Amino acid sequence: MKHKARPSKKKIVAGACAVTVSITAPLLVQQANAADPEVCVSGELTAKSIDAEAGHVEKDTLVRNAAWELSGKTGSRTTTIVIRSGSTDDHGFFRACAQGPMKDAKLRFSAKATNRSQPWQVSPGNGSPYTFETTLGQVTKSEAVTASASGDVGTALTMIDTLNLLNRQRAIDAPLTVVWPNSQGPQWGDDDKMYLNRNDGRSKHTLLHEAGHYVMDRLNGLPKNTCPLGHGIHSRTDATCAWSEGFATAVASYLLKDPEPVYVFGDPQVRTTNLAPANKTRGQGNDIEANVAYTLIQIWRDDSGRQKTLDVIRDNRGAFDSVQAFLRKKQDPNANKRAEANGIVL
Repeated sequence: MKHKARPSKKKIVAGACAVTVSITAPLLVQQANAADPEVCVSGELTAKSIDAEAGHVEKDTLVRNAAWELSGKTGSRTTTIVIRSGSTDDHGFFRACAQGPMKDAKLRFSAKATNRSQPWQVSPGNGSPYTFETTLGQVTKSEAVTASASGDVGTALTMIDTLNLLNRQRAIDAPLTVVWPNSQGPQWGDDDKMYLNRNDGRSKHTLLHEAGHYVMDRLNGLPKNTCPLGHGIHSRTDATCAWSEGFATAVASYLLKDPEPVYVFGDPQVRTTNLAPANKTRGQGNDIEANVAYTLIQIWRDDSGRQKTLDVIRDNRGAFDSVQAFLRKKQDPNANKRAEANGIVL
């Protein structure tokens, strides 16, 4: 039976991150007793960060698939050990248990997830993920704990939660490190690392766009000498640049389930760009990022997912440097009609 009780709160500061821990009694989970000595701490992990897609306001996010670690002393131990480790579930929930009471107990959360067997993490650039700890002290009975991160740690954890959208596709089995903030960003560095500047951390579209380059790189290899003069969503560049950037932009908008395909920038001065092609001149669509992105999103919606596209790219590694080359391999009349309607000539 559940009862309401007034929570006691204590604030713990980890680096630049303020962490609030609430412990509520009576118990929300099974209590330890002589027959069942298990003692658990459980609750939700939330992160606070600026959200570009929501209009550059601060929002709280339940963080899914983030690593946690429970440490402390159990029984007659005099040294601290790692008692349990795991990941938050699809609702941001965690449950960490020990056999019997704990002393000097701590919970550590990391901006790190696991895609298949490979680590994905958000790091400040030192090779390790952002982390914060909640100090629990002596735990003699099961407790409900709420852990909340803000500042840079909150943003890093929010990015890990967003990457779950890509993680669930199960298309890639390779490590990924997001280095944030970094003045090189935004870019995919072809070294298992993505670089994002500070504003980029606000935008789910930017994060997933760069993750789209990661997908293409791992499935097919990135085209060489891409966009030597830069690129813009509706600017005409060349077929290779439009394919590479259009694919990445399509990944972001598709995974975020935009009703109308858009791209949202982290810079608050440049918010949202609609991906609907502004120039449908026959043959010019091949060289425009928006036209390629919009076409791919239409194809993925027709196919009820990206898997058919990813399979074609994986099975023809190194064969694609343009949307035309991809469409010729896909051999799908409906996809060809979508492309032609957007100014793309096979």
